[in-house]
Amino acid sequence: MEYTEPLINSIQQHEPSVRIIVVDNGSIYPYPHGVVDLLRLPKTVCYAAAINAAMTEIADWNIIINNDVLCTGSFIEALEWMRPSAVYGNQLIVHGNLRWLGLWLFVISREAWMTVGEFDENFGVCAFEDADFSIRARKAGFDIEKSDLPFHHFWGKTRWGIPGYEGIRLKNKAYLEAKHNLKIGEQEDWRVFD
Repeated sequence: MEYTEPLINSIQQHEPSVRIIVVDNGSIYPYPHGVVDLLRLPKTVCYAAAINAAMTEIADWNIIINNDVLCTGSFIEALEWMRPSAVYGNQLIVHGNLRWLGLWLFVISREAWMTVGEFDENFGVCAFEDADFSIRARKAGFDIEKSDLPFHHFWGKTRWGIPGYEGIRLKNKAYLEAKHNLKIGEQEDWRVFD
């Protein structure tokens, strides 16, 4: 709850009418009842599976947000300029011809979700499921675009504490490269736009 509760409060402060679905991914923390829709998973699953579980009721626009984020302003009106034929995120990563969005904030239209499909649950814990979704979206004809929605990310405050995360990250990277027959190089080779 260290990050989740402040995120919920910040969204409600700026957009009190939006529906918030919190995925409790096997945590031991009590979540506030009645304030948000709570989806409590019976066991801890990878990030892709947690997102897929929450996407059973798809809105016209769906914003997927990590819990180590704060909302800093109104954002509903910004969705009006977004095209359903694109997938958006506040972090764009470019390497050669590849473009993918960092999954700390993803904006997906109903059209994109129904066409591209779920996040690939073969990615362990979390890492590169965002690149995979972006690659599949682009192959399906969706643009990958940077957004500037009013959210502040605390950069991996929850991810890097996962035991064995670096090994999982490298395994996921190898899986992504084999799945799409590509090489994405090392992080220092990427151009990152935040």
